[in-house]
Amino acid sequence: MVMVTLQRMVWQSGAAGQVPPVEAEPVARVLRTLEAEIYDLAARVLPSEAIAKLRTLIAKWRGENPDQHYVAYVRFQNLGASPDADEVNQIISSGGFWNQLKRSPAKRTKRGCWPNGRCSWQTGCRC
Repeated sequence: MVMVTLQRMVWQSGAAGQVPPVEAEPVARVLRTLEAEIYDLAARVLPSEAIAKLRTLIAKWRGENPDQHYVAYVRFQNLGASPDADEVNQIISSGGFWNQLKRSPAKRTKRGCWPNGRCSWQTGCRC
């Protein structure tokens, strides 16, 4: 989530003039789509407050590092220390996404599978 959001921010701004807007826009468009998909997935397993705080932390990091155009290495741990970061980190470190998947049976079908029908090793399903 962090890397894709930051990548989108960089490309959307045209990397501060380093990339012509006509070349940056197609990449930014794809990253916006990817970002929307990632946040939709996150909304299934993380509380909306945690997602909102993560977005705020990302925007804050970007505001503090506007000249940083290579952001692929930035992870949650690089966003800095704050009460919001501590809260989001606690949610993430409590088992991460896979732990949340195991604990959210209400979003599954009667067989225990995910509605999209794609079962995988991550969920432990053997359908």
